[in-house]
Amino acid sequence: MLLNKLRYYFVLLLGLFLSTSSKAQADLTSWTAVQLNIPATTKLSFVVKPIMRHNSNLGNYSDTSIDLILKYKFSAKWSGAFLERHFFIPNQSDRQFLFFDIIHSTWANGPWKFKQGLRYHLAFDHERTDPEFIRYRPNLSYKVSDKLGTFVELDAFVRQSPFKLSGIRYTAEASYKLSKATSLSFIYWRQDGYPDLPIGETHNLYTTLAFKL
Repeated sequence: MLLNKLRYYFVLLLGLFLSTSSKAQADLTSWTAVQLNIPATTKLSFVVKPIMRHNSNLGNYSDTSIDLILKYKFSAKWSGAFLERHFFIPNQSDRQFLFFDIIHSTWANGPWKFKQGLRYHLAFDHERTDPEFIRYRPNLSYKVSDKLGTFVELDAFVRQSPFKLSGIRYTAEASYKLSKATSLSFIYWRQDGYPDLPIGETHNLYTTLAFKL
């Protein structure tokens, strides 16, 4: 049965998330965000999301960025998004990414839902060189109740030049509706470092307080 297989992979992925790394260079980081959701029509919405980051096992302020997101629902199963992320980094030049997303809701059964996303990750060079990726993001979610939802996701980063798999991010999230217009989400991810970039394995804690205007 497909449902039994999905449950098996769900448990397997949770095991991966809870496993710890023996690598000495692994760093614990955090992202803390406030998200403003602004619906325009039944299909079109906008998001404004400032994010503050810390690294060095949460002991050092890293940077702040602002996400500007445009979301559009093409049909019951297809949706897309455009995201512009601008970083403000202390004592360094600014950093800027553009993300283009296409998402397909593949399967749903009761509280379970499986979807796949493809992201084009474009970097603008401001006195620095950032790699660009094509990212594949399968996602399995489970709705625990009307207020509580969870998901697990893989995010595979494929370098464009040279074309190769450069890293994988393993993600788990729990989100809770505080009210009709407010929600709080907690994400943990473990990201394997890219072998061709000077960054180690990272464990990240991502907290978002979201408001619907």
